[in-house]
Amino acid sequence: MGKVRKLSLREIADWQLSEKHQLSEKDKVKVCIPSLQRGAVWKPEQVELLWDSLLRGFPIGSFIICPHLQTQNNVKAKYGKCENPTHHLLDGQQRSNAITLGFVDPFIKENVYEAIWLDINPQISDSSTRSFLFRVTTESHPWGYKKDESKDSIQKNFILNTGDIRKALVRFGWREDELVPKKQGRPSVGYSWPYEANLPIPFAWLLEAVNATSDEEEFWVKIKSKFDSYSIVRPEYYKNFNEALAKYIEDTDLTSLSVKKKIYSKAKQSLESELVLIEVPNSVIAEETHQEINDGKKIKNYNEEESEPENISNIEHLFDRLNSKGTPLSPHDRIYSMIKAYWPVFEEKITELKEKGLLHLPDAEFVSLIIRAAITTAKDEKIHPPIDVREIRQIAKNTNNEYQKKDALENIFSEDKIILCCRLIDYWLLYSNNHDFGLPPFIRSEIAKQSGEVYLLLFWLAKRELETTSYNLDTAKYKTQECCKYILGLATSIHWFSLNKSQTEKNKRINLVFKKLKDNSMKKSDFNGIFSPEDDANPVCMSPDKLNIDFIGDDIDAWIDKEGRNEAWNQAVSQLWNDDIKRAHFISICRRDKSQRIVSLLSYAQRKYMSNQFTGYDPSNISFWENYNRPWDYDHILPASTLYNRRNKRYMLICREFVNHIGNLRAIPYEENRSDRNILAKEKIKTPEDFENSFLTQEQMKGLGAGEEILWDKNGAEKFINSSQSRLVRIYSEWWETLDIYYLFDNAKCIH
Repeated sequence: MGKVRKLSLREIADWQLSEKHQLSEKDKVKVCIPSLQRGAVWKPEQVELLWDSLLRGFPIGSFIICPHLQTQNNVKAKYGKCENPTHHLLDGQQRSNAITLGFVDPFIKENVYEAIWLDINPQISDSSTRSFLFRVTTESHPWGYKKDESKDSIQKNFILNTGDIRKALVRFGWREDELVPKKQGRPSVGYSWPYEANLPIPFAWLLEAVNATSDEEEFWVKIKSKFDSYSIVRPEYYKNFNEALAKYIEDTDLTSLSVKKKIYSKAKQSLESELVLIEVPNSVIAEETHQEINDGKKIKNYNEEESEPENISNIEHLFDRLNSKGTPLSPHDRIYSMIKAYWPVFEEKITELKEKGLLHLPDAEFVSLIIRAAITTAKDEKIHPPIDVREIRQIAKNTNNEYQKKDALENIFSEDKIILCCRLIDYWLLYSNNHDFGLPPFIRSEIAKQSGEVYLLLFWLAKRELETTSYNLDTAKYKTQECCKYILGLATSIHWFSLNKSQTEKNKRINLVFKKLKDNSMKKSDFNGIFSPEDDANPVCMSPDKLNIDFIGDDIDAWIDKEGRNEAWNQAVSQLWNDDIKRAHFISICRRDKSQRIVSLLSYAQRKYMSNQFTGYDPSNISFWENYNRPWDYDHILPASTLYNRRNKRYMLICREFVNHIGNLRAIPYEENRSDRNILAKEKIKTPEDFENSFLTQEQMKGLGAGEEILWDKNGAEKFINSSQSRLVRIYSEWWETLDIYYLFDNAKCIH
């Protein structure tokens, strides 16, 4: 084993901090993250628990470093530049990121996307394992998360409810009150603080103060002075906590004095503590190992061709083993790490994509798709299947005459080719004044993430079109402009209306389209009948009239029995599955609830509103990819609570069949979603603009704006059911007719 070093928390944080925020540097060692490392994956709870451990003096494990690898690029530091490194970090990236966050002042650092605070006057439950209540805020949750110390779970985040979010926005100065917005969008991390905290202080202030003095009383004076300095530039924060902080510091109660002493002493202790760095020597890193896999037997690649075991560098082995004991690496992560090990410059292009808002998948997944697109040619019968680490190694080392694949891979990462491909896809798909049939950006990102094979096909087509124009984007746009509507229809048809079959079936569907489009530059006629009736892998979308529920009859009293049970309805639905399984699948998909991907079909109908209302929402940012991080919610027009927890109401059960699908939903700002579930839609949707934004007609409001009368009044129940159903058909028709979906099918059998 190599040299063992010791560094303070401050010195570890200085690996990433820019000079403006460096506290001091002893020049013991300057460490950067090598390209082969993955990105940040820790959740807020993990960061909070790490700092709780640090203040309590708990060991958090050693860091593994090695002398600077000349074959590796340096990953851009999170809060500054990584310049002139002496070493690379092999293990401990997530811990070093969390440590660095503790030294970042969210009020003075630009482009801060997360912050960590200490609640210096907490109420910690007896069941909690924490001694200190650290609170993380993020770009997607600038108000923080629920305080749930009893669980100390790192498996999920605890999300504030909409009522608390509105209250937080009032405190931040983003709303006049809970019902009236004052500013559009969400505050940044630098203009907010954790809502569920009694007296939150940026932890960087405590570290800065404890570093400047050895006197506890002076420590708290410095904290108050720092706080007062923000009275003008952060008036809302100052107003909310000025009185509480002054009272806290002046309090001479024995319990209060003990808590303050504990915070001071533990902060000082943490700043003075040192963590162990173990250096792996160059002699170990440089070696290669003859890898015997499967007991020395020959190995089969994806083509079932046998090949011999091969030499693998120790850096690859070491990276795999170090990462196997932490947060597990996905197959995509391993592939991307190996890509960066062999082609470090590739990461620069991915970073550039991210900075330009063009990265719609996690880095590793996106690179896996790019590689497959790059090594697929028009001579192939199908898109190259998923690759593995072994194939990457063979391409990099050219062990099986893989020079064509290697050249193709290096070519796509050269210059701005990947960026141009992504921009051309965006031109095809996204909403704009000139493309008012396009998607809100988040649906593009949703397709990339949830239907990766679709985005892979689009990327390959974009690459092919750009190659024919020598990567002239304007020319490629001009040549393909008549195809935009049909490319979009193709992508959304597969995304929304493909059955959830095996991966093999999904690949078959994409490859059928690939074979029809691969030979020449696209033209409109190529899309006519691209979903031919003999292809059993087709999406199951049908003409809008097939969404009608004529199979059940007109009289809703005939759908239910005397007790209000949906016997006749259920029997009719079952019979449809026997008589016309494709139509049954089609109707079933359209009637799914908001947890399913079909809900974004509603967003397509509301695309003008979505694109204008949520302009600050960046769907390429990984922190927004969970549903609870998006800035809107899907609100029931007729409150769902109207139909639940009621007894002996004749039409309650049949009306439930129509309350949760997209015909009774609308997208609204997350903070606007009602806390009072009994407020009727007609009290919320009043102006012509409200109706237009909600994709709702006055006639449909007659049923969807109803109240409890639908539970027992046949006329009211019928109006609600008809309104919900007619709006569902209208939402679907908006997509079908706007994008000429019928053009993608070539005869009546397939359409009807």
